[in-house]
Amino acid sequence: LHWSETEQSPGSFEGFASFTNLSIQAVLKKIDRDDLVIALKGASKELQDQILMNVSSSAANDIREEIQFMGNIPSSRIRKAQARIVDAATKLIEAGTIYAPEGWYPDIEIVPHYLDKEKSK
Repeated sequence: LHWSETEQSPGSFEGFASFTNLSIQAVLKKIDRDDLVIALKGASKELQDQILMNVSSSAANDIREEIQFMGNIPSSRIRKAQARIVDAATKLIEAGTIYAPEGWYPDIEIVPHYLDKEKSK
């Protein structure tokens, strides 16, 4: 995969667009709601929709309303919230709880435990 500066880049918050719904749900369970709202404030409409379809409709409506009325947020605060969510996803990937879509985080090599044991022989 080749990434342009305008597209989602590996390990980026916008890269969640290529995650499965189950993976998104697992990440959502591990993050702070305030981080989610702030991170989504700086996300594309498509990514907002994809993430919010993984919460209840009332929660999605509440979050959309918060995003709409929260006013300007410094981009540094948005980037920090997004980075914490990417970090939570990375930890789940490293633990083998979820799988990263191909190219999302190329520095992580996921090796099933049974293959890892064979590798060390």
